[in-house]
Amino acid sequence: MDGWTCIQQTIALSTGESEPYAICNGAAHGLWTRALFEEMGFDLTLEVGTDSSAAKGVTARLGCGRVRHLETR
Repeated sequence: MDGWTCIQQTIALSTGESEPYAICNGAAHGLWTRALFEEMGFDLTLEVGTDSSAAKGVTARLGCGRVRHLETR
């Protein structure tokens, strides 16, 4: 299986902050890939997973709550 690496564009102050950025970046790449395959006639489902409990907690919120250092772009 091939993969790729990329540099995170936002400076994170903790791993709990950097992992939601990585989840969003991975989801964006997945959505782009899914749209590309839909144009070719394939129907794909997208599932994004993580093993970080901090990232799961931040991404499951409906608002920012008590998150202190989360920069939005």
